[in-house]
Amino acid sequence: MDGNEERIIKGLFALAGVTVNGDKPYDITIHDRRFYRRVLKEQALGLGESYMDGWWDCPALDQFFHRILAAKLQERVKGNWKIKLDILKSRLFNLQSRKRAYQVGERHYDIGNDLYRRMLDKRMIYTCAYWKKARTLVTFKKLYYHFYGRRIAVKTRQHSIRRAEFDNWLLQRSGVTVHIHQAKEIRESGGRYIIDNRFSSSYLVGAAGTYCPVYRTIFQRARPRIKKLLVTTMEAEFQYDYRDDRCYLWFFDNRLSGYSWYVPKGDGRLNIGIGGKLLSLKGGRGSIRDHWRSFREKLNHLGLVRDFDFPVRGCNYFLHHGKGPLRIGNAFVVGDSAALASRDMGEGIGAAVKSGILAAEAIARQAPYAPGQVGSYSIFNII
Repeated sequence: MDGNEERIIKGLFALAGVTVNGDKPYDITIHDRRFYRRVLKEQALGLGESYMDGWWDCPALDQFFHRILAAKLQERVKGNWKIKLDILKSRLFNLQSRKRAYQVGERHYDIGNDLYRRMLDKRMIYTCAYWKKARTLVTFKKLYYHFYGRRIAVKTRQHSIRRAEFDNWLLQRSGVTVHIHQAKEIRESGGRYIIDNRFSSSYLVGAAGTYCPVYRTIFQRARPRIKKLLVTTMEAEFQYDYRDDRCYLWFFDNRLSGYSWYVPKGDGRLNIGIGGKLLSLKGGRGSIRDHWRSFREKLNHLGLVRDFDFPVRGCNYFLHHGKGPLRIGNAFVVGDSAALASRDMGEGIGAAVKSGILAAEAIARQAPYAPGQVGSYSIFNII
């Protein structure tokens, strides 16, 4: 293992007042030296999963995570060129490629603020979906994280809104005529894309999620999905007279490689869900349905949702990876069609919006469009 990786992680923890193998209750003890490389590579997800694997321990997990989250380490990294250079050197050593090192730097740190200027308020505070005149917008001043039974309240400014309203707002804002059609065949002819011999266009943007026909027809060979990054979820949104209007996130319950959520929305609606990496679930950590049943029992026990009897939907999608193009000719893929959800939180709305804007700019102004322009991690953007 590269000693540089250990030095980087210890330095980052020190910014949060945490000492590796220290004597404070919030200090952590390392049992497996592979911990440093894993956290450097996978960040928040690697930190949580390495704990489940017994690679480290901490007497006061709640205090440890509170310090890590409150320190906003990613913001400090962005402003510290020495740390950024150290991280790049470490990844250069691991990947044996200078070209890949620049890709890492661009993908994780040099993502710019164009997206956030378009969708956030004047203070650039992150939100999954925020805009004026929303009828069902709910604002959270704190997020309540749960790690292994410990609750951590973190100050934030987040908003929740119904997806149907968000989609409707986007369509109205575009001002275009909407045609509802299930595409079955896409082919190229005379420099144009022909869809089912009914529609034709000089440009084509695939935004239909994991099973997008544009991805399947044009991008599948050039940008193959990575099985270990496949996430499976179960989710329900329903009318409910909820009494607790706070937002809760539970990480790694019952050894789930992911998290579950409870998100109140406007007009008396509630969104609950759970998601995790499919391969980890197949590795003996229970099926997603097993975890869903446990989650429902937890919500009932906590008095958050009782007598649950609402429709549930499942969804599979892939986390961000930088392999393969997002544009071939005048065809583009965005959002989940391009597998751009963040590696740590599985958050896809920000990536979908940003990639959509980038694709539009590529069409309108011939601007570049590549995976490295969409960030791979999101946890520090939501605190």
